Amino acid sequence: GVFDSFNLKRGQLIANIENLIRFNQAARKDSVSSQSNLFGSAASLISLKLDPAEPIDQNIMLAYEKDLLGLYVTDHPFNAYAAKLKNLVKPIKEIIEISDHNEIKVRAAGIVSSIQKIITKKGSPMLFVKLEDLSGEIEILVFTNVLENNPTIWEIGKAIILEGRLSWKDNEPKILCDQAKSL
Repeated sequence: GVFDSFNLKRGQLIANIENLIRFNQAARKDSVSSQSNLFGSAASLISLKLDPAEPIDQNIMLAYEKDLLGLYVTDHPFNAYAAKLKNLVKPIKEIIEISDHNEIKVRAAGIVSSIQKIITKKGSPMLFVKLEDLSGEIEILVFTNVLENNPTIWEIGKAIILEGRLSWKDNEPKILCDQAKSL
């Protein structure tokens, strides 16, 4: 992303990583040898040529940013859904601020940012999922029955909408998922 201001495209840079490494090695070797060229200077006449490449997909670029930096810089993947879901779901920040510690029904949507799979005492799988939107992040507990209904939507980077009950176990808000769909 640092090269965006130089009008270099990320897809082209990623596709040419081998060329960039070779260029760097040649430039380093040339500077270490300190031999003069035909014109009497030690400056390198090596030129860098990048092969053309397809632009990088926006979702892949955002995944790289999140993986390398721990946050999204250029955009947030949930922006594509936020306006359409405005009247259907509460932002996570508002859900977290609910002071009623009884289990109340909530509907939330966001991007799956992490998944931890465990096996319960009964031997069935269960997930602890972090869901994030533009306002915050919350943990979702996905029990076996919900997991069996939609096993393919529980992937990092997927946009989902879910209904569940807000639980305040250990004084931390969590959503006990009743049902979920992919956006």
